[in-house]
Amino acid sequence: MTRKGKWTYIAVVGILVFMLLAINVITRGSPDLSVQFRNDIPHYDALLPITDEPLHIAYELQAQALLEAGVAKEYRRDFISTIIIAVDRDLVSDQISGWRCLEKGDYAVYFPYRFQLSHVVFGSSLQAMSIGLDGNNGENTNSLRLLRLLHNEGRLVSGEPEVAPVAILFDHQAAQLIKEGKRLEIIVPEEGTLSLPVGIMSTQSTQLPLVSPGDLMGAGFRLPNGDCDLGIYPDEGAYAVASIADHRPGETLKTVFYIADFRRKVLRERLLTPSNGLENTLSYLGFMMVIVVWSGFLLMRISEKASQQKLFAISGLLLFWMLVRTIKIMTQSSPFDRALWYLFYIPLTFLPVLLLWVGQILINTDSSPMGRRLRNASMLVSCLLSLLVLTNDVHQRVFYFYRGTSGNMYDLYYSYGWVYYFIFFWSFFLIFVFVFLAMKEKTESKWKRAVPLLLLLTASTVYFGGYSLGISLMRQSEFSIAYGIFALAFLEICFRNRLIPNNTQLGKLLHKAPVNLHILSDTMQVEYETECARQLPETLAEHLKQQMAKENLSMSFRLPGCENYLYDVNRIQGGYAVVTQSLDTVIQMRKTLEQQNRTIEGQNQVLTRTLNIEGELVRLRTQQQLYDQIETVVKDKVKTINSHVNQWFKKEGAERNTDVMQRRLAHIKVIVNYCKRRIQLALLEAGGEDCSGAEIALWLRESLWEAENMGIMGMVTETDNITLSSKSASILYDDFQELLESPLLTTPAVILLHLSVEEGDLVVRIALETKGAWKVAGLKEVPAFRRISSVTGVTLTFAHNEDELIIDLKLPGGGQAND
Repeated sequence: MTRKGKWTYIAVVGILVFMLLAINVITRGSPDLSVQFRNDIPHYDALLPITDEPLHIAYELQAQALLEAGVAKEYRRDFISTIIIAVDRDLVSDQISGWRCLEKGDYAVYFPYRFQLSHVVFGSSLQAMSIGLDGNNGENTNSLRLLRLLHNEGRLVSGEPEVAPVAILFDHQAAQLIKEGKRLEIIVPEEGTLSLPVGIMSTQSTQLPLVSPGDLMGAGFRLPNGDCDLGIYPDEGAYAVASIADHRPGETLKTVFYIADFRRKVLRERLLTPSNGLENTLSYLGFMMVIVVWSGFLLMRISEKASQQKLFAISGLLLFWMLVRTIKIMTQSSPFDRALWYLFYIPLTFLPVLLLWVGQILINTDSSPMGRRLRNASMLVSCLLSLLVLTNDVHQRVFYFYRGTSGNMYDLYYSYGWVYYFIFFWSFFLIFVFVFLAMKEKTESKWKRAVPLLLLLTASTVYFGGYSLGISLMRQSEFSIAYGIFALAFLEICFRNRLIPNNTQLGKLLHKAPVNLHILSDTMQVEYETECARQLPETLAEHLKQQMAKENLSMSFRLPGCENYLYDVNRIQGGYAVVTQSLDTVIQMRKTLEQQNRTIEGQNQVLTRTLNIEGELVRLRTQQQLYDQIETVVKDKVKTINSHVNQWFKKEGAERNTDVMQRRLAHIKVIVNYCKRRIQLALLEAGGEDCSGAEIALWLRESLWEAENMGIMGMVTETDNITLSSKSASILYDDFQELLESPLLTTPAVILLHLSVEEGDLVVRIALETKGAWKVAGLKEVPAFRRISSVTGVTLTFAHNEDELIIDLKLPGGGQAND
């Protein structure tokens, strides 16, 4: 990790720790947040003065836990409430003295269970009936049998006490109805019942406002010492059978099981549950099956490996959650009960993190430095939150237990800490980040795609908020299953709207596609095929098994008897994708190309022969031109020779000068030697051959040797190991011959010639010494010099004085130096 990355992580951790400490300090001084109950007793509340400090009406079994935990500062018992039977004597005249009397009769009986299963009224009422009918030993068989009888007969009703002529409720509730004008008789069941002290509680002050006993009695309440309005209540002796509610953990824990027993045995709900009365086990097992099936479909629905792994991890965490929840249900009251409860929050904190990682994969930022930082930061926060949950017994910042963590009383008396709310805030934050990332790459119908997700998130927010606030409808539901349903529904919406790329609609899209496609299982069964797919040959399966045994991931082949088809096979999860391509067009095209190739090859052969003939004709014409040129030169030289001979024979006797005769013979020899060597050069030039510098230098020396009798002396030198092109050698040889025969060359004369090659150019230097005066203008008119000057790129320069002339000639590309 780089230095910058380390400081980034330190800053993130520092900010998180600061936020946690700040929230801890803010919530530390708010004990009223720990009071999660509300008891609505309007006539008692009206007696309490209005104060700046919040006051809570509490049953003593509720207040005692808060006092022991230090949340409540003070509590005062003001009156006693007893579970009684209230009979409307305007409607019912039957003699009723206790619980068993309710079995007879045709009147409806009110019992407080609808939307109150988790309230103290329901638990106290059922416990009061159990004390009278089953004895004070924790059993509830007879009380539940009575309630089931009433329910089966349609006589058990709930809602408001006024809806039935007979009601099971607190005596202070009946007293208020009497004061409102109803002619009710309060009957304390002779078998026994339960009394609960009620009073006022403060979480901030030890000074409670006073309420006079007279005011309490006047409002219809029975005082703790038994004093009451005897015009409303029966005499004190009737209450002798009432027991004061025991708020010890063992006694209060019974109410945890009362709800399950009442729903199963009385309301006949959730019948498919274990025999010990525990609820929801089968619903969790069923939901785990749903998760497993949903996870199995991911193999076919998601092709991208990284996203598939993250989604499998999400389903694995959900499955882990449901499994732990099932174990907790089956092992209630075990020493590991609270630890199992804490384990619920491991999936709850890490599921949004995995969803965020899926969002990063969607926009291809999972491998970028910023993406890795975001991924590590989210993991760090979730690990910290999970650690706080698992260590809640030490600090109680996730759940706060009024009675401590001993026994199982925490499941009845607890409130939520700031970490609990922060976990849900963090989860929703990561989910909204995922939605933003998933919508970022979509250019069409963004709102249409986002609205279902936003509606689902709104519904989940309402549910989770209602659950944490204790709203009965949400509180009585199964939080774990509800969360799992929300999670799977969220992912399904993402699949259906293609926020997460998947193959859900691929089958429909490909069915009518012009692709010859088959999907085979590992057992070589056809699982899917497009509309235009042709039947696969039987030999393909066997061939495929043999080839794929070599661990080939993809291959192409043709089968014997089906040479017109090419089979492209790719290994996919759970099977093979086979694309069949018809080769009829390719084969026909190949035949056409082969025919065209044969035609082109024949044309090429004809063209080659034609070009060869034309090249041979060009070569022959070139050679003929050279031969004609040589023939012209030779004829010209023969004329010169004949001229010399004729002049010699015309002269007689004394006119014949020996010196002149020798010069004429020397001229004839020079001409004869030139003709001999020029023919050789013509042959070399016709064949495109080169000649060596030594060879051309030798021929030039021969010309000088023959010209000695003409009064011309000289010497030829050359640079070692050079090669001249035959064309350049011909030009040089012709020009040198014309120089020897030039009338401007006054004898006696000396000619010095040097051959060399510089960077591929032939360089010739000629030095002439004679006693005559040189006329440069005349030299330039010499046919040889005039002709060579007209050649493109040739350089010809003259330097002279009265007795000496230096000629520099440069022929581009005329030769080369050999190493």
